Amino acid sequence: MAQWVITAENHESEIHRFQTVKKFEGTREEAQAQLRAIAESGHVNGAPYSPKRRMVFQYGGEDAYYVRFYGKLSRTRIVLRLAELVYDTDWADKGELTQ
Repeated sequence: MAQWVITAENHESEIHRFQTVKKFEGTREEAQAQLRAIAESGHVNGAPYSPKRRMVFQYGGEDAYYVRFYGKLSRTRIVLRLAELVYDTDWADKGELTQ
């Protein structure tokens, strides 16, 4: 099984925040489904707790989403991305050349 991470980048202020939202194993289809579920739920650090409106845009493919949150007084923008582990130094230590 492939190893995946979902990351979030908050582009709301001059300070660019980057975080790992979730780590898991599964197929590409399972990973894409989890990414979409997180984008639609809005459960990401830095997102307003109860926004008045949330808009989810899909980039080409199904590996990234741009989410706009509209609160009472502010707007937050977050990019969610899916990444597959393709190399780990532990593999070389264990004599594994591929996943």
